[in-house]
Amino acid sequence: MPQPFIRSVLRILRTACLAILTLAILPVGCSQPTPTQAPPTRTPEPTARPTEIPEDEKPILLFEIDEGLGGVEVTSAHGKDFDALRTQLANILEGLDPLRARYRLAVLVYPTHHYKAEGYGEREAGDPLDRISPSLHEVLRFFGEEKVAVYLEMHSSGIRTNQNGEAAKLPPAELRFGDGIPCRSLPMDMDTMEALKAAYPDTFEGIRFHELIGSHDIGTADRAAGKEQYSHAWVVEERVVKGIIDAAASCGLDLVWSDHSWNLIYEKPDKVYKPKAFWLDWVDYAIGKLGTDRLTLNWANNGWPVHQYVTDTFLLKGYKGAGYGESVQSWFWQEMDCASLSWVRPGTTSPATKWYLYPELDMPAELMAAFTLRALENGARMVQFEPPQYLFNTNNPRFRPLRDLSNQYETAPDYSARLVLKRLVAYLLDPDNPDNPSTTLSDYFDTDRWKFNRNLETSPAKRYYQATLGVIDAEGARRYFDRYNNDLTRWIEQSENRSLDTLFGPDLVQASRINLTFSCIDEFFVVRRTGDGVVGQFHNNLQGLLVRDTLTFADNEDGTFVCAAPLNLFPEYLPSLDATGDDLVVVRSKPEGGGLTLTVYQCASQGSAEKQAFRYVPVDGTTAGEILDRFLGSESIPGEGFRTLLPVRARNVMLKDGTRPVDAGLLALSTREDALVLAGAVDRKGRVVIAQSLPLDGAEFRAACTADIDGDFVDEVCLVVRKDGHSTIRFLRLSDSQFEWLPETIDLGETDPAWIYSLRTGTYTQVP
Repeated sequence: MPQPFIRSVLRILRTACLAILTLAILPVGCSQPTPTQAPPTRTPEPTARPTEIPEDEKPILLFEIDEGLGGVEVTSAHGKDFDALRTQLANILEGLDPLRARYRLAVLVYPTHHYKAEGYGEREAGDPLDRISPSLHEVLRFFGEEKVAVYLEMHSSGIRTNQNGEAAKLPPAELRFGDGIPCRSLPMDMDTMEALKAAYPDTFEGIRFHELIGSHDIGTADRAAGKEQYSHAWVVEERVVKGIIDAAASCGLDLVWSDHSWNLIYEKPDKVYKPKAFWLDWVDYAIGKLGTDRLTLNWANNGWPVHQYVTDTFLLKGYKGAGYGESVQSWFWQEMDCASLSWVRPGTTSPATKWYLYPELDMPAELMAAFTLRALENGARMVQFEPPQYLFNTNNPRFRPLRDLSNQYETAPDYSARLVLKRLVAYLLDPDNPDNPSTTLSDYFDTDRWKFNRNLETSPAKRYYQATLGVIDAEGARRYFDRYNNDLTRWIEQSENRSLDTLFGPDLVQASRINLTFSCIDEFFVVRRTGDGVVGQFHNNLQGLLVRDTLTFADNEDGTFVCAAPLNLFPEYLPSLDATGDDLVVVRSKPEGGGLTLTVYQCASQGSAEKQAFRYVPVDGTTAGEILDRFLGSESIPGEGFRTLLPVRARNVMLKDGTRPVDAGLLALSTREDALVLAGAVDRKGRVVIAQSLPLDGAEFRAACTADIDGDFVDEVCLVVRKDGHSTIRFLRLSDSQFEWLPETIDLGETDPAWIYSLRTGTYTQVP
């Protein structure tokens, strides 16, 4: 879960930063100029299980499946309806099962909400096993039958938030049953833990400590400031840590000790904090009690300092022979992108913190795979993954503010594998594939810590950037091509596990990127011509339907819908929760040669962005005319041969006043005779009005979109053309006031595209 103490630290430490990273493109062939032929590569589908890896040599992959949210998560959602519980557990296992080819599988469960000192009344009085809920017993039985190990969270910040009222108000357990001393962040007494190990000796394999160091530091500071009563952290007690270690040693449990704050262990003492050396003393104690084979020290990637992520400098790697591992968390994306966008509100000295709606769901599978494979290359014994909602279609209560809960899921909230998990599995099953994205984190992120944290437009730090082109045929079949800032020479085709069949189909009129929130990750919309008329559907990057719009794209007195161009037309204050989405210029055609009409719509909030409640409102004619003249160079466009209207982005930056800059302009694309005609206005360093005709050399135009493919923060035009039954993506770059063909292409072969759209995954830079 989002660990609250991380937020407290970041509110103090984070600086305004983020970047769009550099990109380029692989020359893969075109006509005029002569290309270099090199078709894009594909990520292969998972292969059959190999048998050459002995079971005892496989590293452990530990997946968090339940993070201790009472009443809604898999372990507690069904009470005693064990058939329903087993169905969801089977869905989890189905998603993970292919990994057994190369790895040992294990799952992590928070036992919060599954322990009661007074018992559940299932057994004789005083039986410690009765202090555990029937549903957690069923989880242990299920995974025991499936030969999957279970680890329980035993001391962590997440448990604390279930006791202090942030997530729940559960009573802290006693270290030993009946000793009368409640222990903060302890979910069960050690007598019960030992009894569980005895009852499930081959299934209950280990326990986890998580984020103790950061929690202790904040808890100590809060105690000194008199805020302990309200703290979400706590002062970690030696007797509790050693008591848990003693109990684990006595009953044969492994210990995974995970933290993102290991860098604090060597800090000198100050007037608030105790000397950090005691953490090493406690690790030494664990080694003495458990031995090195049963202790794994995990470095968690969900906190600062950033530079450790990219230089493989985990301080306790191989410490005194203990096992080394990594906690790979999609919360990393919050730290790298969202949480580091903080600045002072205009006219005040108060920080204006910007948070994503669901940052943990935005982290690319490529980065999760990179962390994992890099750890394994470095000899990791274990890699642990969280949170569950990143991997599975969970019934997570964080999604409840949305008006339609089901919209956040790729399927029903049944713990089936999300598309991102399927992509991650494909990477992990084929780690040596040379076409995989890099596993070296410094290929994606800057190793200069000062530069990284400042991340100014004048000197942007290297930060992860992914550009995607989606090609759709008339029946809705898709192909996807990606490029990353780590490799400036190629597109990689990665079409499997990318989008749902229901998103595109024969009734599709348009598919397009759109930026609906204040992140630098694209959402998208589709426009369909249905029996109910022309309907727009706005989707988040999780495939979820946010808003169904029957007005903005509808045929009306202005004509029949042709296309819509999304771009930011008005300065907007980004940290607010008001809607800050792209605006729209909608093109309609009048009947019988009546020409084209353009209507400008502004994105308007109907509540808060947390609820994704927005609508599009027409802008009055005078304002719309001024906008069109500025962004297009004219209030109208010629109807002859018109094909589409393309938005142009430039400068993915955060301005000093906390606003996102307006986009660069619009281009009208037409086909006349054997040429493409582009007309519009682009403002990169000064307003440039463009009117240019480019020969097609006998090719037929199919579709177009805009995307930044070379990392200069200015969109290129991406065109799909077809000649002699063969389709190609070609690219145009604006040079001064003219467009020019680039030598790079993507060979689509016999694919006959009807639409192409682009998506961006990246971060902002900051204006100094």
